[in-house]
Amino acid sequence: MRLTLHLILVSLVTLGFGCASYKSTTLPILQAEFAAYSADQNGVTVSCKAFSQSESKRYLGRNVQAKGYQPIQICIQNETKSYLLLSPQSLSIPLAPPEDVARYVHTNTVGRALIYGVPGLIIWPLLVPAVADGVGSSQANQKLDADYSSKGVNETVIQPYTTLNRVVFVPRSEWNGAFRLTLLDKETRGKMVYEVRLPAGS
Repeated sequence: MRLTLHLILVSLVTLGFGCASYKSTTLPILQAEFAAYSADQNGVTVSCKAFSQSESKRYLGRNVQAKGYQPIQICIQNETKSYLLLSPQSLSIPLAPPEDVARYVHTNTVGRALIYGVPGLIIWPLLVPAVADGVGSSQANQKLDADYSSKGVNETVIQPYTTLNRVVFVPRSEWNGAFRLTLLDKETRGKMVYEVRLPAGS
């Protein structure tokens, strides 16, 4: 009996430790020649692509599409002296705030802890992985929140001769592969309009 319990304990601990994590890759600059959409207006190049599920897992650490959102990468190269304004309102389609999407793809900290915590009431050593996995899950969610916030689009001024590289999240129910992106010159209030058409990510 003791040997059986010991084997169960070792198996669960081995499977449990390190499972709750968040890993993603830095978002690469989207080169115009490799983008599904790219257009230049007077020195300002906008390049876009819709992430596939595998790209979502690589760059966002999660299958965001499975939670109902289509990630779109937007890269803006400003080779002018102008200060350009980009905000969620710059796009003609509804966007989900990055923090909301992050919450939908969080690791279930409570659920993971219960996997070990309930048996731990009977087999007390299981309380150790319960605590460890719960802490690991919480830390993973914090990393995910920070990453999505840094990669997402808020109101941003694109400085002269710089490149902005971000991701927006479109509810899949609203996604048809097309949207209008409008950049506003902060000083002249002039507008640059880009009509974006993309194949939806698979």
